[in-house]
Amino acid sequence: ARLSPMSGHAHTARQLFTEEFTLSEYERMRDDSVRTEAFHAAIERHAPGKVVLDIGTGPFALLAVFCVEAGAKHVYALEVNPKAAALARKALRGYTNATLLEGHSAELELPEKVDLLVHELLGDIASEEGVVPSLCDAARFLAPGGCRSIPQAARTYTVPIQFP
Repeated sequence: ARLSPMSGHAHTARQLFTEEFTLSEYERMRDDSVRTEAFHAAIERHAPGKVVLDIGTGPFALLAVFCVEAGAKHVYALEVNPKAAALARKALRGYTNATLLEGHSAELELPEKVDLLVHELLGDIASEEGVVPSLCDAARFLAPGGCRSIPQAARTYTVPIQFP
């Protein structure tokens, strides 16, 4: 593992996601059928035959499993939280074309370049979970010729309100 210029961000992310892990939050995301079906459809369309990097795979490795089942050549599932990584390792057991890597992406190296990034690093405010620095750092893993990201964009909408 090499340390990148993003190591300060990695330390902050490790602290955030180690301290705030609750399985119920991941269950809520998994059980959001609109969200999950949208990810599944996009992955089925873009993952076959690709080398995929799943940043922040979570305890169910849900997006990584979708990629493997869609026919990805190989999936590297990254998880910074040790408890979530232990559960993800169990979820990926039996999939020979999936590798779980524990740690922050800024602290790790991959054995090959990837064609597709998948992630769910979005909070209630799109940038809340450090998506921008994480994806900027992940660019070093991309195969020549570019890459697709799922999701490809995110927006946060706000509405001004006033409390009495």
